[in-house]
Amino acid sequence: MAVKLKQMIKNKLEEDKTLANKLAKLAGFANATPIYKFLNEENREMNDFESLLTIVRELFHNEEYKLMDEYLRQVDPNKKTARIGLEYATINHMYDLKKYLIEAMESCNNKESKEFAYFYKMDDIASKENDKDVLLGFIDKYIEYAPKTKEMMLFSKLCQIYVYYDLRLIDIMYQLLMTVENKIDEITDLFLKKSYKKRIALLFSGILLHKGEIEKSREYAKYVIENQRENEEFSMIYMKLGNSYMFEDFDKAKIYLEKGLSQAKEKYLVKKNIERSLNFLCNYWGYKPEYLNFNSNEVEDLHEVIFFFINQNEKEKAKELLSNIDLNRLTEHQKGFHYYLIYKIDNDVNHLYESLISFKKCGEHFYKNIALIELKKLGLDDNLLKALSI
Repeated sequence: MAVKLKQMIKNKLEEDKTLANKLAKLAGFANATPIYKFLNEENREMNDFESLLTIVRELFHNEEYKLMDEYLRQVDPNKKTARIGLEYATINHMYDLKKYLIEAMESCNNKESKEFAYFYKMDDIASKENDKDVLLGFIDKYIEYAPKTKEMMLFSKLCQIYVYYDLRLIDIMYQLLMTVENKIDEITDLFLKKSYKKRIALLFSGILLHKGEIEKSREYAKYVIENQRENEEFSMIYMKLGNSYMFEDFDKAKIYLEKGLSQAKEKYLVKKNIERSLNFLCNYWGYKPEYLNFNSNEVEDLHEVIFFFINQNEKEKAKELLSNIDLNRLTEHQKGFHYYLIYKIDNDVNHLYESLISFKKCGEHFYKNIALIELKKLGLDDNLLKALSI
């Protein structure tokens, strides 16, 4: 089991007799005994995943993902390493490894491992779903399962928050995330705790932005960046930072979004969302977007194509595309943008009020600025604008 990784570490220790104690110190051990036990006992797994990762990163910095992929496919799915490895595979977008671990843990005998597999699998499926009614059904699945482990009690709530995020139900997300943050210290595994803390900070950054608390949003984003590992990438956090400057500073927003895009690489969903943010940024400031998808039927992509046609003064094309979107199937968040685009076509101020109402219903305080800024241009009284912004 895990012969290759263990042998590679052994080889390094044989080359340098002082290395074991150095690694023990880095990994947080009092002495090198846990390292030697791990290396010399065939089925032994290191109790602390964080310590193993520290050793691998110290010795094989450029080979980490390849070695950890190989190693995690060989561990016992009934044991802790496989469960923590599932989070490692998830945050590093190692999709094949994640699928492998889920299938192995679904088939094992350990109840904790089965529980981990269930929630990570459901989260994976939900992340690819667009239909709002189907998404709401995942909330029921998460609650009905009633997890027993502290880790999955917390993670199942994170899963619910991700669904509410997709639906842009901001106030519900915020309340649920507050309860999750208060429970994080119940997680005893260091790697899992650190990873979940960064998940929570990433969510808070997004949620606080939607609530209009821009500076607090940026503080959480900076926490994630400051707590990155040397070789860790957080394309999503740069998207949050970029979005926070959407109405304030085109150049700064674009720099952060493009940094996020450069890190997204093969992370399809993240890449798509950043490209959508860049499209909206360019459309809003009157520049030609680079990532328009004219073949997509997803509402977010259609809205950006429509916005582009409006800016090109091709309002008939824009109007035709808008008329093909079923308003009843949109979330309130999507409706907020939808009504704004209708206003951009017909200049009927009532559509700006409809946009505000939709954003208000889902607790969206940041993007309702698109309607408020237009109302200010129309000369609406400052006191009335202030009242509408609450």
